[in-house]
Amino acid sequence: MIVVLVAGIGLGIGFFITQMRSPSAPPLTATTDLAPTSAAQTWQPMLHAGQPPSDVLDNMVVPAAAVATGYQNRDQGVGQYDRAVELFVPASLIDVEGFYGSELPALGWHVRAVAYTSDHQGRQVLGYRFSRDSYEWDARITVDSGSRSAVQGTALTVELYQVSDDEG
Repeated sequence: MIVVLVAGIGLGIGFFITQMRSPSAPPLTATTDLAPTSAAQTWQPMLHAGQPPSDVLDNMVVPAAAVATGYQNRDQGVGQYDRAVELFVPASLIDVEGFYGSELPALGWHVRAVAYTSDHQGRQVLGYRFSRDSYEWDARITVDSGSRSAVQGTALTVELYQVSDDEG
């Protein structure tokens, strides 16, 4: 449990150190041509012991054209939930940023921070919401340029993690 707590704190500190070192990231745009679809189907392989709760998962979307390319189980079933889905979206980085700039607030997420990725080619968005399970849930959305089968687009990672009472 302590390892997961330390890892969670380290992730948060790392995000904010990256943000402080990078030039100020411009605000998210809130315009896009992408259509949303529920993240629930994409998230099925990452469900564990009723987590994330339906009020969190039902209020997270991915672009309808997104294709899952991988999964990350960071908590390994011990400690607070922390898992991510990697996707490819055949759309520009600006379009995917605009998608989340519009959708997150509309679904009850509060944007806490926006920062450049360490390579300064993409961006990370950190959002949060409170759940009926009495925990704060955070979402880390990372967008970066990418390609898949010679199609240019955006590499997208959507991470959802439960913040422990000690962190909140």
